Amino acid sequence: MPEKHIGKVVQVMGPVLDIRFKDGELPALLNAIEVENNDKKLIVEVAQHVGDNVVRCIAMAATDGLVRGADAVDTGEPIKVPVGDECHYRLNMRGASRAASGICPFAYPMLSTLTSRNVSGTL
Repeated sequence: MPEKHIGKVVQVMGPVLDIRFKDGELPALLNAIEVENNDKKLIVEVAQHVGDNVVRCIAMAATDGLVRGADAVDTGEPIKVPVGDECHYRLNMRGASRAASGICPFAYPMLSTLTSRNVSGTL
């Protein structure tokens, strides 16, 4: 099991977050990071190392209410996607299953590169 490092959110720009970690604890690109946001677990993905032990991340859900200083836990692994009969290639653009059996716990696809604008999730 990979060692989990804890960082702090230093900037929130819509779906883009900057997170600072201690020296020597910088997460790898594409690692999943968990951030607590209003009693919900927000998953973000490391997209860029920007220097000064800061990583730029893309949020997989809304960041409304997220504040600077929130703890961010590096999982040490990339985002994992469940595969099974519930999902079986029947996903809409938000990653939710369209099968009658229910919702697939899936992340939003990254549709754009790093931007500072808030995207509503519609195309």
